[in-house]
Amino acid sequence: MSLKELIGEKKWQQLHIENKDLDNLTYLVVCETCGEKFFSAPLSEVKKLLLSGQWDPHQPNLWYVQAGRHWVPQKFHSIRVFVTDGTDKTLVKDLTAEWKVQIPDQKKMLKNGIDIDKAMNNELDDLEKRIKKRMKH
Repeated sequence: MSLKELIGEKKWQQLHIENKDLDNLTYLVVCETCGEKFFSAPLSEVKKLLLSGQWDPHQPNLWYVQAGRHWVPQKFHSIRVFVTDGTDKTLVKDLTAEWKVQIPDQKKMLKNGIDIDKAMNNELDDLEKRIKKRMKH
């Protein structure tokens, strides 16, 4: 897995067109509503994590769980992934938009007596356990 695959072809090309020095960019996961940061590292560090196998972009890391726990009770918050040079930000992924799509039919769940937030927190708990188990290996 390369940084290009992590960021996405379109965003990768955009960064090159803008003549960004990729070594000076930061991968940032932040709540744009309140400013809480869940992950921030230079792309060079992210690349090292990818190459060492410590970061599998197809499986979430603990920052993803933390961001999800932040969002569940505050679904009006906007959690996004950026690549930034400290001044300009390029949007890589809108996690809030992805999560909203993944919420099943809320009316149906409520009608069946299912607490949506509790169900989502249970999923995050399970995900955290799997991540920690994966990290031990």
